[in-house]
Amino acid sequence: MTGSKADKTVCKSINKKLIFFTEKSLPDNEMLYIEKHLQECADCRLLVEKLKATLFIIDKEKTVKANPFLYTKIFQQIENRKVEADSAFSIFINKVWQPVFYAAFVAVGIFMGTLISDVVVDTQYQKTAKIQEEEIFLNDFYQEPVESFLLTDNE
Repeated sequence: MTGSKADKTVCKSINKKLIFFTEKSLPDNEMLYIEKHLQECADCRLLVEKLKATLFIIDKEKTVKANPFLYTKIFQQIENRKVEADSAFSIFINKVWQPVFYAAFVAVGIFMGTLISDVVVDTQYQKTAKIQEEEIFLNDFYQEPVESFLLTDNE
């Protein structure tokens, strides 16, 4: 059915339904109409064959071989975790020691922070005291006349 404009519009409308035709999900009257058209139209027939080949490849790739022991392994791991979570030791660790550890960690952090700040403040204080001492020495030097220093006997 190649050639006329009317034939091409029929092919376009059938092409839209070919996926449903290959899956056999169309009403019976449409299935018969498309089958009749495919007997007459080589282009649409070729398209159907390509579509079937593509769907076959997709179906083949879609099927995954299941591991028969996968469910058993997963279920066993879930059960093991439940047993671990329900043990008295685990509850004791999670409910008692974990908060104690966090509180101790915060207390050590605060202690270290204050210790470091004391060292920094003491160092700053020592530098300030040394600068002030030097300033006093220099101020004394400027207050004393140079002439009196040079004229004194160094005997």
